Amino acid sequence: AGVAPDVAARLRKQGRRGAEAGAGPRGRRPFQVGKVVGRAFSAWFSNLIPFTVLGLLIFSPLFVASWVVTKGANSLVAVNKVQQLTQIGGQFLQVVLESALVFGVFQRLRNQKASIAVCLAKGFSRLIPVLLAAFVAAVITYAPITAGRILGNSLGEAGGVILLPALIITVILRLIFFVTVPVVVVEGLSIPA
Repeated sequence: AGVAPDVAARLRKQGRRGAEAGAGPRGRRPFQVGKVVGRAFSAWFSNLIPFTVLGLLIFSPLFVASWVVTKGANSLVAVNKVQQLTQIGGQFLQVVLESALVFGVFQRLRNQKASIAVCLAKGFSRLIPVLLAAFVAAVITYAPITAGRILGNSLGEAGGVILLPALIITVILRLIFFVTVPVVVVEGLSIPA
């Protein structure tokens, strides 16, 4: 109804070809994990050099700061400062890198080119929502193991009984929240106010 006869015939023909090729309803192909993973790795490997350069650019402030702190210092205090700097700065920059890489891989999967500058801009433009979402996911994820450790320590040797379920719950939550940053970057979602 309301479709030109030539368009309707073409749609019927496409539907038959889709059904013959094993497509699902309306010519859609069924979801295949191997194909999706293969496309993701293909996008990553085809951009290996630009993504490596992107990682070096994003982490370069940390490299420079570590070098400045340790320059001419052979003390344990300098080593401790570098460890603190790399822990805090590394976690922050890792989220920026993850945002930029996720954007670059999704652009590649959409058959669009994403330059290093565009990936950097997208990584930094989504920084606040990504950091908030990563923080909330980390709090939710690591709350069971933290509570398990506190309870386990207070119970002494019997604390191991509490620690194992807490560890299992933590692993399950980590797997659930594994896609937090990609969802925030690609879908443009954020934590509601």
